[in-house]
Amino acid sequence: MFMEKMTFQKTLLKKMLTSNDPWRASIVISDATNLKNLGYNITLLLSIEGVQVGVKNPHHHLNLDNVVANVTNFIKDGGKVVVCGVCLEVAGFEPTDIIDGAIIGTAEITPKLFTNATVVTY
Repeated sequence: MFMEKMTFQKTLLKKMLTSNDPWRASIVISDATNLKNLGYNITLLLSIEGVQVGVKNPHHHLNLDNVVANVTNFIKDGGKVVVCGVCLEVAGFEPTDIIDGAIIGTAEITPKLFTNATVVTY
């Protein structure tokens, strides 16, 4: 009943994943997918350890294959994914390692992502 009385403005949302923990990553991708399907303008920003879920072949000990598949599906279904370029480099990956359809966050792109956006960090 409480939720029925609330009205929600579909705002610009950013979900920031800073972890490569499969549980945490699955939650943020699920949330982002559900919000996208509800019509929200949502972008998933992968930074720090979170870049592991934005590359084609994350470190095999992390067991992230299912999570990477979910990120890939999020992109295929129209979701936007930005991978922190500096974080990608620090993690030992090349720009060509990112999932098809994702973009690399640069000093020019990243600040624009946060203009008038609500950011939720995981």
